[in-house]
Amino acid sequence: MTKAVTKQADSALSTINYGLEGEEYNGLALDTQDVVLPHIQLLQKGVEWEELEDINWKPGDFYDSSISELVKGPFDALVVDMKKTSRMSGPKGDGDRRETLKFSSDGIHWDDGEIITADDRKAKDDKDFLNGTAVDTYHYVVIRKGTDYPILLNFKGSSYRNAKSMNFALNRMSPAWKCWTKFSTEDGESNGNKFKKLVGKVQPKAMLQDQDMANLALECWKASSTRRVVIKDDASTEAPSY
Repeated sequence: MTKAVTKQADSALSTINYGLEGEEYNGLALDTQDVVLPHIQLLQKGVEWEELEDINWKPGDFYDSSISELVKGPFDALVVDMKKTSRMSGPKGDGDRRETLKFSSDGIHWDDGEIITADDRKAKDDKDFLNGTAVDTYHYVVIRKGTDYPILLNFKGSSYRNAKSMNFALNRMSPAWKCWTKFSTEDGESNGNKFKKLVGKVQPKAMLQDQDMANLALECWKASSTRRVVIKDDASTEAPSY
């Protein structure tokens, strides 16, 4: 576990070396190797996991797969890296699982090298837009406050749209982990179906003031920037595996 953060005067912030100053920081990087990380899952109505059978949870709670425990309410985290992927899936099969028809590890090119086009992202079926449509996901490598390990947090579906304003703020930081980002949920509804959406708000005034955490974030970024998010061919569109 990390040390308790000690409040410091603004003048003391200059003593913290966040790493990657100036031109060394090239934004939220993407690269080409594989990464397998635990993830924080936003729980929705109708989820039926064995892990949750004896846990009192509600839609909007978060589940940390690394410790098999719930994370209640909003939480703060340092955003270390961001990776964008795209996936084109087939129709639902047995057990509501979908075959992955195409996968992109950078959100730009399919794994066969072809560029993802605007037509790829157009819905092919009004009743099931995921069938044959390229769907984007943002995968954030974060360090949750009170922990000392990296974990994935995914913005997909309706939550994907909420990531764009957060990305704008994160890309203005150099590096992104100079301050904490608060993650919470908001209500969403589509065709009468209610669900929860992820929200991320960068907090410029909540600066990181722990040198050990700054060092940890830098090392996690170095490891993450040489890896990519991968997916199993038979993974479910609703619950991807990494």
